[in-house]
Amino acid sequence: MRDLIELVSDGLSSDFFQMNYNDFIKTTIDSIPEAKYLHEEANESAEGVASEKLKLFHGHSMTNEEIRAFSALVCFKDVVVGDEKAYENFTQCQHNLIPKKPVLSKESFFEIGNYVRSKLTNPEDCAAAIWSILCNDLGKVKSIENSFNNQHPDVLIGHDAILAEVLKENAESFSAFNALPKKQQQQIIAGYTSGCDISQLEQLELPVIALNKLTSLDKETLDLYILHSIFDVAGAAAHFNSNGSFTMHQETWNFFNATQACLGTLSTTSIEDVYKQYLAYRGECVGIPLTTPESVAQIRIAGLARFGSPERGGILQAAWDTLSPEVKETLINEFNAHGGQGQRAIFIGYGVSILLNAIGAKQKEFKEATVEQRKELTRQGLVIGLTNLATAFSIARQILHERGDTSNEIFVAECDQIARALNKNPDASIGMNWRIIAQNHRRVDFAFSPKPSNALTMSQMGLLAQPISSNAFSLTDEQSLKFSK
Repeated sequence: MRDLIELVSDGLSSDFFQMNYNDFIKTTIDSIPEAKYLHEEANESAEGVASEKLKLFHGHSMTNEEIRAFSALVCFKDVVVGDEKAYENFTQCQHNLIPKKPVLSKESFFEIGNYVRSKLTNPEDCAAAIWSILCNDLGKVKSIENSFNNQHPDVLIGHDAILAEVLKENAESFSAFNALPKKQQQQIIAGYTSGCDISQLEQLELPVIALNKLTSLDKETLDLYILHSIFDVAGAAAHFNSNGSFTMHQETWNFFNATQACLGTLSTTSIEDVYKQYLAYRGECVGIPLTTPESVAQIRIAGLARFGSPERGGILQAAWDTLSPEVKETLINEFNAHGGQGQRAIFIGYGVSILLNAIGAKQKEFKEATVEQRKELTRQGLVIGLTNLATAFSIARQILHERGDTSNEIFVAECDQIARALNKNPDASIGMNWRIIAQNHRRVDFAFSPKPSNALTMSQMGLLAQPISSNAFSLTDEQSLKFSK
């Protein structure tokens, strides 16, 4: 077994990156023994359903989570190689996306490569990036999660935070990680601990206050975290199509470019202005000017729904116009909550999956739909998804109100089970009862209830449109930062 740092002793010029995919993966597995955990049962993404549990990926039989992780690493290899063939491999599956998305341009592909080369200038940083790209979802593996929960029965945290804590407490169980220099170990842990997932920020899932945690990261740590996030997203849908990157198309790369440009101003700009800069850019992409609290809500919804064009913005507006006043008010209030000033902001865990699963399930009802019919099905699915988001926000806000909780933190409303149910039957979700399956001071986990008598509903609890005392920021300032689309 070759040590990971030895494997990349020549940095990004190492022979390791010139191997064929099969040997590249085999060598990686041999050099990172903890990667074997990815073959175990894991809490898979709630976005969509991939039927087969084991599939072949470049000659290796893998679980869905393995495929996502190794696909991210293969995308990293393609970018490092950086030639015409690597570009073709990276973009192979992007030519037939539904809905159609712009294929990543050669210029952008080479731009990603230049970004990687500018950040990984020595073998140690290169090895740390490889480990982080491949192993960042180990916190989803049930054996690791269960072991942590058994030792910390009163702690309810997400998979990134679980992995950070496990690495701090038991690094010797992760031999490749343990062999990294302490500096790189600490950088990896700091990124996972920050609570500000860059990909979630790029999709506008996170409230303003989440940026506070990133201000404590030094530039090198933030750079590694952003780089890892780029490839995490690149492999995100590989369990559906692993012929290149299904998700890092031109639109996504534009969003990441804008995100990292905004984050580059964190040391000199307030978190509110950094957030506003990115919101304004995303609003321009979908044709929604950043002018009012309502526009903030709409732009953040566009981020969660992965809408990036004026046409998709039009579908969003059509869906918005059909929402009830109560649902609209709830969404406006919650998507404008700052998270500071004694007002907790609520993060909907798997909020993206709620919207995409509702939209996807509606579209699956009509496989031969025309373009116009698909737009209408998208609108219908978005309305269902947004109604469920409002329910999650409302129940979580009521819980905080009853506790008298005014701490300056993010409160997580975990909706993994809700998202999975929406993938099966979105229409049935409207009016369904909800139940709390776990909660602590940081988080509440929701599911639909099979027993209405034990459930929570919006109408029973009078939950919609709970007043929010503080908005994220003033919207009167002129937007000065512009990004190319």
